[in-house]
Amino acid sequence: MFYLTQAHEIQAFITELASCHILWLDTEVADYDTRFPKLSLIQVLAKSHDLTGDSVYILDVFNQPDVVTYFITQIMANAKIEKVFHNSNFDLKYLGGIEANNVTCTLKIARNISRKCLGTSDLKLKTLARELCNFTQVDADEGRSDWGRRPLSQKQLNYAKMDTVYLAQVHLYLNSWLESNGQLTLQYEMPDDLDKSHNLNLPIETEKFVNQLSDSTPKSLREKCQRLINLSQRKNDLKNYAQQLDGFTSRQEKITNAIREIQPLIIALKAFRQRGIINFELNQKVDKLLNFITYTEENFQKDPKWILDNNNFNGKTFTSGVENLRNILRQNLCQAWKNYLAQHLPSTNKEMLEIFAALESLRQIIQKIRLLDRQIQEVEFPKNSEDFDRVDKLIEQLRQALENLSSDKIPEDVQKFLKAAVHEGATIDLLTPEVKEWLIQYKLANSLRIRLT
Repeated sequence: MFYLTQAHEIQAFITELASCHILWLDTEVADYDTRFPKLSLIQVLAKSHDLTGDSVYILDVFNQPDVVTYFITQIMANAKIEKVFHNSNFDLKYLGGIEANNVTCTLKIARNISRKCLGTSDLKLKTLARELCNFTQVDADEGRSDWGRRPLSQKQLNYAKMDTVYLAQVHLYLNSWLESNGQLTLQYEMPDDLDKSHNLNLPIETEKFVNQLSDSTPKSLREKCQRLINLSQRKNDLKNYAQQLDGFTSRQEKITNAIREIQPLIIALKAFRQRGIINFELNQKVDKLLNFITYTEENFQKDPKWILDNNNFNGKTFTSGVENLRNILRQNLCQAWKNYLAQHLPSTNKEMLEIFAALESLRQIIQKIRLLDRQIQEVEFPKNSEDFDRVDKLIEQLRQALENLSSDKIPEDVQKFLKAAVHEGATIDLLTPEVKEWLIQYKLANSLRIRLT
């Protein structure tokens, strides 16, 4: 995290940002609940892979209007830079308003997908970060702290930097969701004027009546009559659609539920393919399913009645196809992960760990080995690239822990024997007289057995 407070250094940094293609941004506002709120901080992240906030820049612009103006003209008004916010309507109040160009709002994206499809308790940034991106210990309380005081506390700065980290990961997740599913939720919006027309009961011959009006009839009256005709027809159309709404809803739910169930598996599949460790090809099946959903949506938009025809959309066939695809994906992902662990996970002899855990000098490192091994084994398979990286780090930590299985109180030959025994098994040549004597001394000799391989 870089905390900039001086105007000249902030402006120099803003100049550097002009070459970026995308930025994840957030703001903190002082006195936000009063009539005179003031912009306090602008948080900037340019590296989407940052999960800790180490590369986040926090610009302290409190009582520095010239710096804010420079940020608006150089960054916000620059159409070549995509600016990503969560609830952009709030931030744009302080960052240029209508002057801002190329702004993306993750809250709007999430609303378009819908909370039901995402499976989250709400659409707040912290909630999405926690429930979609697996962040833990998300601080939601510090946002209500006093952003007008100086100096800011370290806790406030940590809170501020992590908001852009959460934002970037939520943005990547939502984009991945859309890439896998497309804009595939079927929407049937009721028009704003429905409540104004639901009591209209015009005679069938209203249009004929209007045509028979004399030329002396005021133009305003003709226009009102024509509007009544249009509203009457609108009402009839809406009545027909309302009668079929249950059919629309049930088919929409089938599609959105299928997408929600299979989308995490498709994301996991992409992570496996990126590492080249999966050898089965499901492109045709996945594409066929997604193409069918896209085709369904397009036809629904042209004619909502289209989806009610079982020849066009067969719910049972669709659900069965999704279920089969989901089972194939899960089985192959589990098997690929099992093969991956067999190649990369260092073997640990749990029986030997139990024996040597009795030694005080080795107890701590063996507890760490057990913990790491258990965390790795609990993973069914990595759910995305970040999850893959996390497990790879655990595997490397386990490998290092096994290498560090040593103690100053244990002779070198004994340490070699112990490492081999815990890892893949010790050969007879490692059982030197010194090692044997040590095992007898610590009452471990009777616990060991010679095995032919």
